Amino acid sequence: MTVRNQIRVGGQFVIPKTGNVYLVVAMNIENHGDEPFNMHPLINTYAIIGGIKYGTALVLDLENRLPEEIVILKGDTIEGNLAFEVPTDVAINRCHLTYENSLTHNIEWICRNLSMQ
Repeated sequence: MTVRNQIRVGGQFVIPKTGNVYLVVAMNIENHGDEPFNMHPLINTYAIIGGIKYGTALVLDLENRLPEEIVILKGDTIEGNLAFEVPTDVAINRCHLTYENSLTHNIEWICRNLSMQ
């Protein structure tokens, strides 16, 4: 994992709150269900680390950021990155991702990479 305390956005730096960093999760989202899966990744998407839930951080120019609205058809996969603002001292060796509106869908979240930025 690499650690950064700022992300460059259009010539400026987006800086998390004091004592926090951005956790950038590179992921695949696969639809194993029979119906299309609609989601808004910046809403109701959480990284659960050590039993604590962290919501997404709005970092518009994040490299390969997931779109604001996604439709994943049956059998399809989408890949991209999401950022979460977490405390600098959080021990991240494992991260569980959840989208709270996906309880009735057969969706698999596959983390490809975690990096602290």
